[in-house]
Amino acid sequence: IQNPKDMRAFLVTTIVCGLVFSSILFVGFYAQFGGVAVERQDQAVIEYVATTFNPYMMSFVLVTLLAAGMSTLDGILVSLSSIVVVDLVLPLSRPDTPEKFGLFASRVTLVAIGLISLVLAWDPPAFLGLFAQQGVYGLVAATSAPMLLGLLTPQLKSAKVIAGLAALAVVCHFCLQIWFGINNPSVSAAIGILTSCGLGIVLAIPKKEERRTQVPTATAI
Repeated sequence: IQNPKDMRAFLVTTIVCGLVFSSILFVGFYAQFGGVAVERQDQAVIEYVATTFNPYMMSFVLVTLLAAGMSTLDGILVSLSSIVVVDLVLPLSRPDTPEKFGLFASRVTLVAIGLISLVLAWDPPAFLGLFAQQGVYGLVAATSAPMLLGLLTPQLKSAKVIAGLAALAVVCHFCLQIWFGINNPSVSAAIGILTSCGLGIVLAIPKKEERRTQVPTATAI
């Protein structure tokens, strides 16, 4: 915002768009109280539109939802392929690696994501929201431990230790989800974060030899 006078228009636009966007959350209430029979969670919006609007309005709404989904998916795919190339492929490659290899790696990443998405779409999970949150909270678990330990225990300077603690949080999160019957991703991620942070704090405690070296020697006056 370059002009302070535009702040009011910005706030009004943000509030209106936020209310319109958040109104889709009430579709679930409509499905519950309106008696709409929904076998899968992701069909609630379609059932709501089909039973509320006429066919022309229904087509408009569904095309709008499809366009919004495709736009969001396009941004995610482009950013993900760029992250893989810039943060993983190029740093781990040799200095004399040609630039075409990065472009090839990004294309391979997009094809792999497409195949994985096809497999998931062929047999989708019962609750897409919980399935998506498993990955989101896994990312939170992987990044929370390094950030917290970096702030609280600056003496942990080993990249291998930090990477191991992040991997521990992710493994703990998914193991609790798969084998121990914890269906809430936030609970399993919280346990993974507490486990990795607890181990990191233990590793950050200086040993006896390190304490002796850190004790200042008395100087003669």
